[in-house]
Amino acid sequence: MFFALLPDTSIIVFIFAWILAFFIPGDNLLKPLKLTVFERLILGTILGISIWALTGYFFGWIGARWLTYFYLVGNFLIWCKLNLTFKLKLPSLDFKKFDWTIPLIIIGGSIFNLTAVWFIATNLSGGVYFCCRGVPDAIYHLALTNQIVKNFPPFEPGASDVLVKNYHLLSDLVVVDLARIFKINIATLHFRYMSLLLALLLGSSAFVLSQILKLKTLFAKWLALFLYASGDIIYLLLFLRRDGLNFDVTILDDASKLLVGPPRAYSIILFLGGLCLFSIWIKQRKILAGFCASIIFGSLIGFKVYTGIFALVGLGFLGIYFLWKKQFKMIIPLLIALILSISLYLPTNSGAGGLKFNGFWRFENFMVHNDLKISRLEYSRLKSISEGNWATVSLYELLFIGLYFTFLFGTVNLAWIQSRNSLKLFPKELNIFLISGLFVTIILGSFFLQKTGGANTVQFIIGAFIISGIYAALAIYYWLRKIHGLIALAIVIVILFLTSARSIYEVYGNLTSISQKKGFMITRQEMDGLLYLRNKTDPNSKIMLSQWMSEDELFIYISYFSDRPMFLASGGLLRDHGFDTSIKENIVKKIMRSDNEQEVKQLLINNNINYLFFHSELPIIIRYNPQFLKKVYENEKVNIFKVTPGLVPSTL
Repeated sequence: MFFALLPDTSIIVFIFAWILAFFIPGDNLLKPLKLTVFERLILGTILGISIWALTGYFFGWIGARWLTYFYLVGNFLIWCKLNLTFKLKLPSLDFKKFDWTIPLIIIGGSIFNLTAVWFIATNLSGGVYFCCRGVPDAIYHLALTNQIVKNFPPFEPGASDVLVKNYHLLSDLVVVDLARIFKINIATLHFRYMSLLLALLLGSSAFVLSQILKLKTLFAKWLALFLYASGDIIYLLLFLRRDGLNFDVTILDDASKLLVGPPRAYSIILFLGGLCLFSIWIKQRKILAGFCASIIFGSLIGFKVYTGIFALVGLGFLGIYFLWKKQFKMIIPLLIALILSISLYLPTNSGAGGLKFNGFWRFENFMVHNDLKISRLEYSRLKSISEGNWATVSLYELLFIGLYFTFLFGTVNLAWIQSRNSLKLFPKELNIFLISGLFVTIILGSFFLQKTGGANTVQFIIGAFIISGIYAALAIYYWLRKIHGLIALAIVIVILFLTSARSIYEVYGNLTSISQKKGFMITRQEMDGLLYLRNKTDPNSKIMLSQWMSEDELFIYISYFSDRPMFLASGGLLRDHGFDTSIKENIVKKIMRSDNEQEVKQLLINNNINYLFFHSELPIIIRYNPQFLKKVYENEKVNIFKVTPGLVPSTL
């Protein structure tokens, strides 16, 4: 089974695509900054990914996606003119002084994180295998990417007549144009090649940031630890509750799951790249670096709204600071980022509905979590409310907040142990940007819910958890310099264990699942049915699923593998995006349960449904052998019926 770890020959095409689509365009812009080769490689790639997504978005909206070819050729010619000379000078490298732990950390951390996604959509003899984390999200991104390849703006993969709204598209657009132009399989791109590139960029950006800030590599190593392996310490809470060292209970996504959600993964890595360019701009006052940072920060809203809002909040507070200091020229990159963010947000997210205050619900909900066994504290709070003892209620709420962040953020809470001197290791403007973003997004995630998406505001907290790792690394880097000997070694060991224990457990679970073939499998029989739809039906044929399949979010894979429009699939996800599925659900229900031949026939015709794809559940009308439904494919797993209406009845 581990053959899937080995990339096929398309990896060569991908390397070519990475250089041409990402690195070269980014490097062209960064050329005047005179960066080191390593900085150019990492920051050029990150900036290039941002621009690649933005150009794909813009070319898609104006209906001229063919312009991407001119973009590639033009940037390649510019790069050749700027870089190719008759004297090829390779960068010198003193192997005796080279710190080999740096590539080991980056490669090791990348492998660590790739265990969660590398086996998504892997072809095995028994079917298509999905392992190990975030399978429903992964399947949705495959289906959505396939839709964007065909149409822009795209339709929901779960409803062929519904445009995608209230969702970020840029991470999928990155893959779309690579797949469209370089003809690489979408699943391979998403969860192998791009995941590998993102994982390498994650740790590399930590070392670039340390170089730019003139900090020793020790800071970068701690930051890489938090980026690759930080996690909660709920297992300690359970241990204190005398449940043993139990890692089975988790609430907040740990660092090992970063690659599971492409939007968040792209947004965090781009944020780190933007932070590097931002630091160059602040330290050296090079407006080009500020302009490039503004492109990345402005694009974040299209990759992950929550990370984009973090950046906008930080830039907003920074703008106030620049106005106070009368540094008006420094406002220009901030305005560029704001304008870019608005232009990305409004077309697809204007109907998201904003936020609504929900009090201390998140912390109270944490306290009554069944597995934590601390709900008696919440019952005590409720008793205090009934007694009108509001001072005690307030103390309980503060206790709940403390417990929530202590056990969910774990060692990342070291970020708050700062002094004036430790903070001075960062430029003042960088502190304003990061600290304001952290406090505001933590408040938004803690006390607000979304009108569309509900409790998804926890994404603000997850983003803050990841970014707080920057200050956690700074705190350890600063304070450990003042401690020596066995005490310092003991502290390091404790921090390493508490930081990575959760992620190590999760990665071990991934490897166990892979070795034992645990996970989600689309059987070979079902794949044969899906291939029938893909190869034997008209590309515009609309597919209807059974009632329970229409609701289950996993069945969105039928959209991807059949490459056919769906009448209704993954209803819950559609509702999360603000679409009312009740009408479609009613239609599916009537078709499945009605024994009225004319009614079923009319519903199929009126809704342009061409094929019915079922597992075991069949419509009641099938018992009566209706002439307008012809079984065209059957095996032990799948039944496919073709709608052949003949004459259309005038009435029901």
